[in-house]
Amino acid sequence: MLLQVLLVSAFAADISRDVRAGREDESIENDGYLEVSFSAILNEMPIPGADRYVGTIGLGGHYRYKRFFIDAHAESYNQFQFGLNAYSGDIWSVDLLGASSEHGVDSELNRELIAFTQREPAGYLGVRATGYNGPFIFQFEALGDVSDVHDGALLTASAARTWLYHNWNFHALLGARFESAKTLDYQFGIDPIEATAAYPVYEAGSGTTFVTEFGVTYPLSENFILKTTGRWWELPSAVVGSPFITNDSYLTFSASITFVY
Repeated sequence: MLLQVLLVSAFAADISRDVRAGREDESIENDGYLEVSFSAILNEMPIPGADRYVGTIGLGGHYRYKRFFIDAHAESYNQFQFGLNAYSGDIWSVDLLGASSEHGVDSELNRELIAFTQREPAGYLGVRATGYNGPFIFQFEALGDVSDVHDGALLTASAARTWLYHNWNFHALLGARFESAKTLDYQFGIDPIEATAAYPVYEAGSGTTFVTEFGVTYPLSENFILKTTGRWWELPSAVVGSPFITNDSYLTFSASITFVY
């Protein structure tokens, strides 16, 4: 859902996974894993009444059969995605991608928002290109709503770098996600029929969200991984006037233990 999405990573699962685990071997025809994450999160969320400290349990996984794949990822903007690897070369990999993203409001962060939680997830189709150059990873994504939920579109560009020191994997990521007016209004807007005195009518325009991320990954054992992540977000001016938002930027820091099987 919307405010859960703000809480976690707003970028595609693959680059989030690749900066921590390395590029997937796309020659493997049948492979997969399940993961359960236990996280402690420090928020400076720009949401009225949001808790500063949050504990979560996330369930994710990945399965690949030949060139087809399915992702259910706790740290992904696209909570569920599936697709076909259309091209895989030494540097570039191109996927045809379908995704489902929650675009309602998460009342777990503010119980007053429970009246706004009935927004359906949007279904997207599009394309994703990922490039690899030594420790650098670049990713570009274009998706459009094909479910008639809001008929919006989004474009994402991300660049990441990793540094390996013994078993420690440090990474940095810069990203930008442009969302059309229909997409942002569905997330942050309030229609007259649902407006209240505390949450009046609001219509959002198009805009771009920027994120700067630093993280560390360390394998504790064969099946347990320590992950820490700090992120600084800059929200578009098109949504800052929304009653759901109290500031144009914020910081999150998370530490998690992930069990991978």
